[in-house]
Amino acid sequence: MHRILGSKSKRDRKTYDKENLKKDYAATLKGMSVYRACRLYQVPESTLRDRTRNKVSLDCKSGPTTIFTYSEEKQLVELVDHIVYLGNIGYGYSVQEMKYLAADYAGNLMREHDLLTAPERIYNIDESGSSTEHTPPKIICDKTTKPQSVTSPRSKNVTIIGGANAIGNHVPPFYIFPGKRWNDSLLDGAVAGAAGGMSESGWFNRGLFEEYIINHFARHVGLDRGDRPTTLILYDGHKSHLSLTLTQWAKDHRVILFVLPPHSSHLTQPLDVGVFGPMKKFFYQECKLYMHANPGVSITRYEVAKLTNKPFSKAFSPINIISAFKKSGMYPFDSEKNIRETNSSCYYLQY
Repeated sequence: MHRILGSKSKRDRKTYDKENLKKDYAATLKGMSVYRACRLYQVPESTLRDRTRNKVSLDCKSGPTTIFTYSEEKQLVELVDHIVYLGNIGYGYSVQEMKYLAADYAGNLMREHDLLTAPERIYNIDESGSSTEHTPPKIICDKTTKPQSVTSPRSKNVTIIGGANAIGNHVPPFYIFPGKRWNDSLLDGAVAGAAGGMSESGWFNRGLFEEYIINHFARHVGLDRGDRPTTLILYDGHKSHLSLTLTQWAKDHRVILFVLPPHSSHLTQPLDVGVFGPMKKFFYQECKLYMHANPGVSITRYEVAKLTNKPFSKAFSPINIISAFKKSGMYPFDSEKNIRETNSSCYYLQY
């Protein structure tokens, strides 16, 4: 079974020294990064980050936050015990049966929150890397000539995260640029409403994902309205996407975070199925046109936002988005399709 079958008990949770937490906190005030500080004094990153963001008092003595409530954890433990017991006496569930249970659970979840007829409240969030060393299209040349095409030098990826719902609406892109110091000119020529952040690698980390969801995504979707009905967000289970802070935020804003099965995003994640693929092709075309118009000039991270402007708008068209949701079986919800195409034994639901 996947991780839905249990959560960490108290004895499994990572402990830390309170004095080391204070040392870590003091180090961040002097300019040290949270990432480095938490490893220097062996303090959980989420614990230190919550203190530096003033979400939790430095002297807070409350116990660690859990993803599930006590009653939810109890139900999950009972489910695990039930499955293990049946397996021990020769009546265990097969992988296929567990897939049906998972699909049935997902269907019940959508029915419970009136989502089967509310595509405007079903969102998918996904990300894709864009390299300055683009892949040029095939070219025409003499049969005695070896095909060549000028491209830019290899560099770190710029990550683009996109969000869209099953009715075809999308959220402006959010860029993660490689580097340490933010420069507003990185977003020159970007899609209206685009925003961004930085990481040393150009890939997402937990803090940036929280920033995207809580600030960027929520603002454009309107999740701050108190009377808003439940919203479902589908996304993959990369470790940078799992966050206790985000879990609590979701509870407070009537949001269900549904983590899709691992190694299945090419089948179950709408934006991966039919949106980011076309976007990359359009991006490579824009790169080729740019380099033809600017001989000898390489594409850097400062050109990525403007060169993905048109590709993003084309790929994130309503017809593409709606088609991708249908093809993945996420809307209209197709439990049989999800069972056939998913190699995972179960879904992992994070409230």
